[in-house]
Amino acid sequence: MLLSENILIQYISERLGHKNTTITLQTYAHLLSEKRTVEESKAMAFFNTI
Repeated sequence: MLLSENILIQYISERLGHKNTTITLQTYAHLLSEKRTVEESKAMAFFNTI
């Protein structure tokens, strides 16, 4: 949920009590790939306006 709200991965990692962000990224990588697709669409829409 925090990832979907654009909360920094560092904060999420600390909040979950993970030793480092690598653990958090390994655990939630599937969510980040979905988010990447959304972000890519937004970036391309932006580039199309310039």
